[in-house]
Amino acid sequence: MRRASFYGRLNRPIPCSDNVESTLAEFEPFGTSPPGTLEDMAPPTLTVVSVDMRLNANKTAHRTNSYINDNLIVRRGQEFIMAITFNRSYDQSVDEVVLEFLIGSEPYTTDTLIPIVLKSSVPSSWNWRIIGQQGLTTVLGITPSPKCIVGKFSSYLTVVTPIGKYRSKRNPDLDIYILFNAWNPGDDVFLNDESQRTEYVLNDQGIIFNGQVNNITSRPWNYGQFKRGVLDACLFVMNRSQMLLKDRQNVIKVVRRASAMINSNDDQGVIIGNWSNDYSMGTSPTSWTGSTEILLKYANTGLSVGYGQCWVFAGVFNTFMRCLGIPARVITCFNSAHDTVGEWITEIVVDERGTRDTAISNDSVWNFHCWNEAMMKRPDLPPGFNGWQVVDSTPQETSDDIFQCGPASVQAVKNGLVYYPFDSPFVFDEVNSDLYYMQRDRYGNMTILYMSTTYVGQLIITKTIGQSTYDDVTLTYKYPEGKLDYIPHVYEVKCLLFTVQLSLLRGEWRQWTQRVGKIKHQGSSGHNFIRSHRIVTTRTLLKVQIFYNILFFFLYKVIFLSLIPRPAMILYSEVVTPWRLLGHKVIIDIFFCSWCWKFDCHKCVRTGFVYFDIIGGLEYLL
Repeated sequence: MRRASFYGRLNRPIPCSDNVESTLAEFEPFGTSPPGTLEDMAPPTLTVVSVDMRLNANKTAHRTNSYINDNLIVRRGQEFIMAITFNRSYDQSVDEVVLEFLIGSEPYTTDTLIPIVLKSSVPSSWNWRIIGQQGLTTVLGITPSPKCIVGKFSSYLTVVTPIGKYRSKRNPDLDIYILFNAWNPGDDVFLNDESQRTEYVLNDQGIIFNGQVNNITSRPWNYGQFKRGVLDACLFVMNRSQMLLKDRQNVIKVVRRASAMINSNDDQGVIIGNWSNDYSMGTSPTSWTGSTEILLKYANTGLSVGYGQCWVFAGVFNTFMRCLGIPARVITCFNSAHDTVGEWITEIVVDERGTRDTAISNDSVWNFHCWNEAMMKRPDLPPGFNGWQVVDSTPQETSDDIFQCGPASVQAVKNGLVYYPFDSPFVFDEVNSDLYYMQRDRYGNMTILYMSTTYVGQLIITKTIGQSTYDDVTLTYKYPEGKLDYIPHVYEVKCLLFTVQLSLLRGEWRQWTQRVGKIKHQGSSGHNFIRSHRIVTTRTLLKVQIFYNILFFFLYKVIFLSLIPRPAMILYSEVVTPWRLLGHKVIIDIFFCSWCWKFDCHKCVRTGFVYFDIIGGLEYLL
């Protein structure tokens, strides 16, 4: 019996770090002979004398010349140049040379070892071309895939002979850092505006706004993403997260995992949060003026740094993303709600003496709260939700049992599409929940003292491009108060209409009128009936359904049945309609709890969306 290991069903650990020395042998025989060193073997006729990474030219072309780093730093999806000098003239028709770019400790896994065979007939995930030859020097152009892993690669030059591969020695000077590329349309972080790219990727100085909505203050923040050691510190954060190297191709996974690593709550991350006013064991959050000192201290010691609050978390997170090439900015929301239950209602409960009763509700409203936005495509969402995504590293609530938040599409938050990943309900709460001040008497009865639908998220701002003022981005998160905030998708309305048709054909219209009364009663018992239309939940769709029930009743019972001849009516009701509606009714019974109508049932809220996604497809099949 095979001995079990802590890696489960894997026979080796999956690489999670780019800071591990490779184990590529200098000589790799093709036969059964064990690998050895070059001293034990006859040297090949073609050998590599030197490699010039053309640092100045490449860094200028890739806009990485501001990084204080001795190695080549490039952006994926864009060509860089390297010159190789051999001991004799390189002949492509005769000589077989392989460039190998390795990240991590496993050289034989997909995407972590990129071999480029300098022959046009051998495909590679990275593009290459021979730019020219001058004497013994061959100049190559290498273009990493716009979907490749982001991190630190080691480089090898290998000469292939009939007996094996002769590989150059490990040379740290040839290591290459590959970043995300906001200038390449093939990269998921592409940003089609040069002024925005300059501000959100290349600007290392910023301003973070705080204070109160009627008294906005600001503090300068030195992001310092180009300073010596900061890039390695950011990669150290990723290595420490134990994130799979292959997942570093995906900016969605990178920023989500990083939102957990910037705080220290789960995984010994970068910053320790502290809201106690006792900072004797560390540095007060108000004392920090930039991210560099925090990141370098964390990378050098491996210990979490104290202390931080929301603007510190946001500032360091902004540095992390800009350093890796992700367009990012800090957002400040004034009167930001923290709903601990997820009901889209922030409840502040006091007792008869006016003291907060946190045993009943631990909700709160911050005078301001800072988070980040990152620019990226969202292939995991329907079209229309690319662009700015909310990511928040301040540890407030867990997501998937970890203190992380996002990325949540700003467009989804604005339109109340809270079932789109990740953490859209929490972000929606922060900017658009209803505020209730309630008093609880000694018998447990609750009385609403004050209710506001406009207090939360009054102003949402970020730094203006190229200036020290702020831009008001409130309307990117929410519609103006009093405006219609949500229009149901066409296919959702179709599904609702089909549901009503089936019920009316079965003579259940009296039950619909009873349900109308039930919803009206529910709407007057404390929940804001009108504003809840902003949220695409089961509750919203039920109300939309009731509207179309009434509309369909008049159209179907009064107009449709009176105008259509009897033979045609029989054909419609007995042949077409039952077959079209049967599939919808089955899905409703399984996923939608259509006979329950408990509007606060969390199970309905979560699974009802599965019904609508499935039913939208069945519309075209049935």
